[in-house]
Amino acid sequence: MNNIYQPRVPRQIEEAGRAQTAADFEPPEWNETRYIADAYVNTVRYWQPGAKKKSYDNSEIFAYRILPEVAPVHESESFLPARRSDGSLSSRAIWPVCVIEKFGFDRKISFIPTLPYVPGDGRYEPYGGLYDNPYHLLTSFLWRRKEKRLPKEWAPLVMTTDKITEYRKQHGLWNSFFSTLLLPLPKFRYFSYALLYRGYDVKTECDFEFDGLPYGLGADDGLQVVSVNQQVYGDLKREYARKARTASAGAMDEFYFPDPAAPDQGTINHVWNRSFPNPVDSSAGKQEGFGYAGAVECRYHLSATNFRETDLRLDAAFLDQYYEQWQPWPQMLRGTTGIEQVRLIARYAPELKSPCEQAWERYPVLMTAWEEAFAGAPDSYDFYETLHTIYGMNGSEPPVVPETNATRHRAQTPPPPLPASSPVTTMNDIEEPTAPLREETPMLPRSRTLSPVDVPETIHAATRPRSTPRLLSPLKAIGERNQRGLGDSDLGTPDYEEEFLPSGNGAAF
Repeated sequence: MNNIYQPRVPRQIEEAGRAQTAADFEPPEWNETRYIADAYVNTVRYWQPGAKKKSYDNSEIFAYRILPEVAPVHESESFLPARRSDGSLSSRAIWPVCVIEKFGFDRKISFIPTLPYVPGDGRYEPYGGLYDNPYHLLTSFLWRRKEKRLPKEWAPLVMTTDKITEYRKQHGLWNSFFSTLLLPLPKFRYFSYALLYRGYDVKTECDFEFDGLPYGLGADDGLQVVSVNQQVYGDLKREYARKARTASAGAMDEFYFPDPAAPDQGTINHVWNRSFPNPVDSSAGKQEGFGYAGAVECRYHLSATNFRETDLRLDAAFLDQYYEQWQPWPQMLRGTTGIEQVRLIARYAPELKSPCEQAWERYPVLMTAWEEAFAGAPDSYDFYETLHTIYGMNGSEPPVVPETNATRHRAQTPPPPLPASSPVTTMNDIEEPTAPLREETPMLPRSRTLSPVDVPETIHAATRPRSTPRLLSPLKAIGERNQRGLGDSDLGTPDYEEEFLPSGNGAAF
């Protein structure tokens, strides 16, 4: 037997293509929210203002009634009040969570980047905490190196909204009226179990409007979860803290509105575009600024003069059903953390391959996930191209991108170690700012000053040459939409809520 290897003539093999990667799949046409835990995602409906395209511009009202928290075994009552004796709202009935909204250069995904709760012992699982989750590591890495050590082609990633607006003026980029950060920073959203009176169901792609029976009260409706942003929560919080005055002495003696979740009373919260008239109070003045406003009434309103009386008392049959279905928020909400978050970032922003490599190079677990998740993504990328793609004017002429050296860059010195735990901050430690400020600073793990309107009652800190994007990447998809004349309006209305406030060296997560 002849064991000597016999060379063969190379075969003529036609290369039909390459292996698929996550970057090849175009994101859906809607903004996906990954807030509800997998165990409940098919049985629980999630609602928020602005879920329907153009609903903000058309001033469509979002209306809901908060449902109470189920009491633990040792409590004497079945349901706990949602408002305390001083008027403040319970952070358990209205659960605050930091979220990343509309991530990706196509603004297609919103998620909770940590565990959706503070563990009892204050210790988060690896890569699931406030300061070690992959997204925080990425954004804090970029902002720490903002002034000196970032390649020029990465500068748009750390441009403030004012800087982006200035750049757009210089280059005639007016496809969208408002500028937003390319990498959004965390915002609070406030989650409640609820009954729906007016909203848009993204699952069925149908509007719902109250006509005698709110959604969630039916035997087969299941649980309804609603979240609102800081701006709306601040309005509602002030409404529920209002006191009525006696006619004689003018002294405050009782709350103007009942407990929002009381089974025998309740109220309806109305949310609308603050540029339009108040649908509850015709005498209310015009709201300042942009975004959403919130108001409270014991009637269902479509306008100040078009309303309907409704019985807000919850009957025993519904309360029994709700009592059995209710779940604690740490069970109902999900965080996208660790390796799953690495994959999400690669899925929706494959152009971030090189920045992520540098941000995570000290973390072997994340780097192993990075190698797999970013396979096929561009090794280098000029993010000025992103600005021109997102904000560029429609037309046949290609965008003019500033010339930069888009080379792979690695920091010469390793990033500083993660800081030690910050002390717990309570409402007594928080000062009211003199004027609202927009989100312009990174989420550095330092203490900060926040408005008491925009934070939960207690904040816990943790212990601890130009390349082209891959085929059908999110960036390419939005570029194609711009060429078709759809632009940013096709992606829904951006959220104009007041965001994290800068103080000192930065904002904490």
